[in-house]
Amino acid sequence: MTMPIKFDTREYAKTLAEAGVPQDQADAHAQALLAALSEGTVTPGEVVVLKAEVMARIDALKAEVMARIDAVKAEVMGRIDAVKAEVMAQIDAVKAEVMAQIDAVKAEVMAEIVALKHQLQVLKVRVDAKFTIVFCMLGVSFALHAVTIGMLWRILDRLP
Repeated sequence: MTMPIKFDTREYAKTLAEAGVPQDQADAHAQALLAALSEGTVTPGEVVVLKAEVMARIDALKAEVMARIDAVKAEVMGRIDAVKAEVMAQIDAVKAEVMAQIDAVKAEVMAEIVALKHQLQVLKVRVDAKFTIVFCMLGVSFALHAVTIGMLWRILDRLP
């Protein structure tokens, strides 16, 4: 995109000819300079157009980068949610397993407590039965001692 530059080739060739350059060479120089200036320079209008094109490309690139960032963010968040759900499921499974083990141990302990209470009751009955026998034997022993003491007392009373 080139814009025409205001360059008067006739005036330039005239200036060269007045300086002693042959007219055909002055015309050739003027045409060559016009071609060089037309191709190698940028006008302010071209700068504005180029700036607009660059800004449009930057905006497009920015939109593309932001879209990629959003896509990656969504993918990462999806993976995080999936891992979180998996971890929570594993935690729930372990929790259920631990609770089941606790319940099993609790049931075993309760069964042992019931068994020990039963054994204690059996032992209490046996001890009570033995104490009953001991009490009976003590009662018989006291009775026999009383009879013996009574008989000794009578014998001692009969003695002169």
